[in-house]
Amino acid sequence: GGGGSGGGGGGSEAPRGFVTLNWRRVLESEEGLRAVPRVERGALPLHHLRLMHVQLSALRNGFIVARLLGRALVLPPTLCSCELGFWPKHIGGRCVAGDHKMLALPYVCPIDHYLDPSALANSPFAHRERPFLDNNRTAPALLASRATVLAGGRAAAAAAPP
Repeated sequence: GGGGSGGGGGGSEAPRGFVTLNWRRVLESEEGLRAVPRVERGALPLHHLRLMHVQLSALRNGFIVARLLGRALVLPPTLCSCELGFWPKHIGGRCVAGDHKMLALPYVCPIDHYLDPSALANSPFAHRERPFLDNNRTAPALLASRATVLAGGRAAAAAAPP
């Protein structure tokens, strides 16, 4: 990855580059992760909690890898499969607030639906907002510079001699 700036922050030093996550792989890691079943009014939307758990676990791992490499994490397009406010009692069968009839689920959530933006900005984790790599002001050399980092069992299998 390359250098650059724009959107987001965190961390006390300028990052030496950027890290992105293979978000498609995260979302395909469990069968039915993006399913949106009907929910009884006031019931816990377990499908949404499961989706958020998987994504937040991957996000945590991405922040750790980025920090270990001295890079900034480009935030992925995190999905919400239920429109939760401050309490679940306002959601109906479609898992949306009653007056949001046009909201298609799952949807890309705003960051404040799953993280505290001010806490993230003051954290030691450097990051960039999700549209950073799509911004026309992002240097082309940065977009062309890539390195693949494998973690877990896949990394060991890729490093093993043939």
